[in-house]
Amino acid sequence: MVKRAKSLTKLLVALNIEAVAEALLFASKSGADPARVREALMGGFASSRVLEVHGERMIKGTFEPGFRISLHQKDLNLALENARLLNTPLPNTGYDATII
Repeated sequence: MVKRAKSLTKLLVALNIEAVAEALLFASKSGADPARVREALMGGFASSRVLEVHGERMIKGTFEPGFRISLHQKDLNLALENARLLNTPLPNTGYDATII
């Protein structure tokens, strides 16, 4: 159960990082200030620890790794493997596993 909970955590974090990156990119390409958009999002339902921490790093262009990517990939692949055994498709996690 602990391994499954760890996989679920990694799955959620990966999907949230992707969503934050896309939202901030979209804001920037739309002519909005990503920092102000992040600040506004932090005050609403979209607020998250990922938006708070990783969003700030993205805006500042600080991309120092806090976790080895090989371990992150291993965890996502483990989640996908367990999902296959349960006949449960995880298309967004599958996509994230290919781009990380």
